[in-house]
Amino acid sequence: MLANITSDPNILGGKPCISGARISIEFILELMASGATRQDILDAYPHLTLCRLDTKPLTPSSKLSFS
Repeated sequence: MLANITSDPNILGGKPCISGARISIEFILELMASGATRQDILDAYPHLTLCRLDTKPLTPSSKLSFS
């Protein structure tokens, strides 16, 4: 797992999330796929940091599977 991503069965049903944020990677990818920039996401969720969103594999075209 990447340092900024955690998975806990007690948080969001175990979906991969941004560490300490309770925001799923799936949700961030959906925002990015709909055209949101990293700055848009940071403006909407100020408790996130650029460091947490600066994970190279996270792009709208990422082929991730969430079980």
